[in-house]
Amino acid sequence: MNPCLADELALAQKIAGQNVSLYINAANPDQGLDQSRKYAEQVASQDAKSIREAEKTAKLKVAIQPLVWIDVEGANTWQEGVTDAQKRIAQSYNAAAGEGMVIGFRRAGLGAGIYSAETTWHTIMGTVSPKSDLNTGEWLAPGGVRACSLPTLIAGGSVALGQTTEHYPPNSGQEVDTDYGCKAA
Repeated sequence: MNPCLADELALAQKIAGQNVSLYINAANPDQGLDQSRKYAEQVASQDAKSIREAEKTAKLKVAIQPLVWIDVEGANTWQEGVTDAQKRIAQSYNAAAGEGMVIGFRRAGLGAGIYSAETTWHTIMGTVSPKSDLNTGEWLAPGGVRACSLPTLIAGGSVALGQTTEHYPPNSGQEVDTDYGCKAA
């Protein structure tokens, strides 16, 4: 468990009230469709348990309804393929792992969303069915407020946040990520 998570949750609650979000790096080191889904679900269940334990330790004034953003990016370990057929199989395994994470968090009473960039998502996950458990809220990078009107990662999905990089302080040369909330359709 992250030893700082309880303090971080308490600070987040001071800033955001009940609308606390967490961010977790996702990966799929396993082989096979069922193994990928089961393994990811177990990992998400353990992460959810750690989050719930941190909530108790933080002695929060009001119960929070955490949303866990599942990060799908190329820097993490994912299944890959060389031929088109191998890539499609690897993508199905990766999507199964992502679905397992969403299911694991939901079973623990936590919300789940997807954080990714369009090209990265399609390289790792391929085309995902709108009926998939992965069809949750999306946090798109890059795009900022423009991301709110971009096509979703999964047909029929919805964009909740758009991320961009800005210079802060202005003209400093230092870059920080900035996120923009999208209005619900």
